[in-house]
Parts: sequence; C-alpha cells; structure tokens
Amino acid sequence: MFIKFCVKAGMFLLLAVFAFGCQPEHLKGFKKTKSGLYYKFHESNPDSAKVGITDIITVQMSYSVNDTVIFDSKEMERPMQFPLIPSIFKGDFYEGILMMHKGDSASFQCPADSVILKVLRAKKLPDFVHSGDMMLIHVRLKNFYTKEQFNIEKKKFLEEMQARGNMLLSIYKQQNNVTQVPEESGLIILHQVYGKGKSPVQGSKVKVNYTGTFTDGTIFDSSYDQGKPFEFTVGRNEVIPGWDEGIKKMKVGGKVKLIIPANLAYGERNVGQIPPHTPLIFDIELLEILN
Repeated sequence: MFIKFCVKAGMFLLLAVFAFGCQPEHLKGFKKTKSGLYYKFHESNPDSAKVGITDIITVQMSYSVNDTVIFDSKEMERPMQFPLIPSIFKGDFYEGILMMHKGDSASFQCPADSVILKVLRAKKLPDFVHSGDMMLIHVRLKNFYTKEQFNIEKKKFLEEMQARGNMLLSIYKQQNNVTQVPEESGLIILHQVYGKGKSPVQGSKVKVNYTGTFTDGTIFDSSYDQGKPFEFTVGRNEVIPGWDEGIKKMKVGGKVKLIIPANLAYGERNVGQIPPHTPLIFDIELLEILN
C-alpha cells in the first residue's frame, strides 16, 4: 500500500514538474485567473484606492503582439483617459485593470485576435497576428475619477484652457500690431493680396494652398508639405467655421491671413496636436473655384 502511494505521489510530482517546465517562455511569471487572463504585477499599492467599474481612468498603456508594438500611449501628447467598462470577452484586460489600485503597474496577456476584433473593433487581423497569438498589455494606473469627479475636473481644465486661448490671442494681436476690426463672429481677415477673380459662395468647391500655425509661429499643418493644394466645398462643414467664413471674403488669386479665435476653430475639442480652446492662424491662397 505504501509502495503504491509513493508511486502515485512520484508520478504526480513528475507531472507537475513537467507541466511547469513546459510553460511557454512568454507566460513565465504570470498568474492566471479563472476566466483565462494572465497577469503579473510589477508595482502594487494595496493601500491606495482601488478602481471601480465606470470610473474614468488615466493610464500609460501599450500593447504588442510577437514583439511588434501596436500602440503606446507614450507617443500621445495628452494622457490616455477612458471609462472602465465591463469585460467584453472572458479574460480581457478590462478584468485585469479592475484588479488594480492607483499607482499600480501590471502586465496582462490575452488572445490577440479577441482584443483586435472585439475590443479595438478592427475589421480584420494585421498580417503579423495569427490565431493563438497572445497580446501583451502593459498598464500603469496613474489616476482615476468617478464620472462626477471627472466632469468637475474637465470643466475646470476647459476653463483654464479657454483663459489661456484668450491670452494667446491677445498677445498675438499686440505683438503683430493687429488693428483690423474683427468680423461680427470674431474672425479677423487680413488681406495680403486682393484677388481679381470671383468670390466663392455657399456650395462652391475651391482649391487652396494654406499654412496653419499656432500664435507662436509653430506650423502644425500645410498643404505645401503635402505636395498638393487642398480642395473642399464651402459651407458643408468640411473645414472649421473660420475657414468657411473667411474664404467667402476672398477672390481667386487672393491671399489672406485668417486670425481665428478658438470658437471658430476646434472649440473645446482636442484635435491631434491642437489643444482645446486654441486660436489658430492660417495663411490661405485661393487658387481656383472649381464649380
């Protein structure tokens, strides 16, 4: 009886060692939840507040497949924020984030195809991703807010950005001796070359060259860098309101500088490298009316 017990115990130990030794290299050091999520904490702050469902979280986050980085929030100009939602599939990284406290840093692994198709809602997998591949997701939970707290912080931030935008516009006008009376909307149109052709009207399709800068002169967009003029239809919301208004005051062959207050640009939206409530300066040449 004792011999049989020893044999069974030895076989169990051998199987356990074999299973551990055969664990894939990329999963070593990871624990596994019942739902199938692999997780590993690098920094843990159990005494800090724990995130809850529907909280708005601020994170540093990256994900990669087969050592190919698909996304890294460090490349973003603003912190990454999004509401925490229930898991979309069993064992996804939302489950992992719900395990975290403020200040924690952790890595998660879950099926890459499920993340890409179900969470990121891509139409198909990239060529380098195959069924069975795991996605490695690094998350540092920097902060989080309830919806009520977030709305308060957002309002405060936008008010600060609006005051900043007004100050930038005022400084620009002073430094550049802008005395032109603004249009009723607040748009300032400085004609540099008066054209001799027709003026665009609502629905006109036009071709222009342009350069867009911040008030400090930094270029953020230019048709010259793109190697071809830009075409759009006036009054169809294809461009910012300041453009739609300003282009109607031009004639073909004309050049203007548009000093556009934030409410006629992107308002409180954050668009690419343009922060909320940012006034913009555009130098525009009307090349042609196409219809």
